[in-house]
Amino acid sequence: MGSREQMDLLSHAWCNSAIQVFQPSVDACPNAFKERQIVAFENDKMRAEVHAAISVAGVAAALAAIAAENLEANQHKSLRDTAVASAAALVAAQCAQVAEAAGAKREQISSAIDAAATATDAANIFTLTAAAATCTTTQ
Repeated sequence: MGSREQMDLLSHAWCNSAIQVFQPSVDACPNAFKERQIVAFENDKMRAEVHAAISVAGVAAALAAIAAENLEANQHKSLRDTAVASAAALVAAQCAQVAEAAGAKREQISSAIDAAATATDAANIFTLTAAAATCTTTQ
């Protein structure tokens, strides 16, 4: 075996050892590390779900506020306009309950709904909708 072949053999063996040392498999990790990773993932997932629920509640609150504004401004209040305003308020309330059940604090929910209800121009509605649409979780 020539010196070049020996160097290649040693290099290959060293690379395999280095890969095993620097990139341990999950099975090689201590159980406490695995458990911390699982807990961290679950906490991240829960925070994402809370944020998503609060965001959707905000969108629903903004739509309810717009429907109520339109109902007040319209001299000829139709049954349909009243039903839409009522339904939008119901959706906002349900979304708030879901957010609370997911772990959101009442202060967080109240703040998000109050802010969304006063931000009824088109730019804010687009922003609220985009924020809610990007709040996804994987299961």
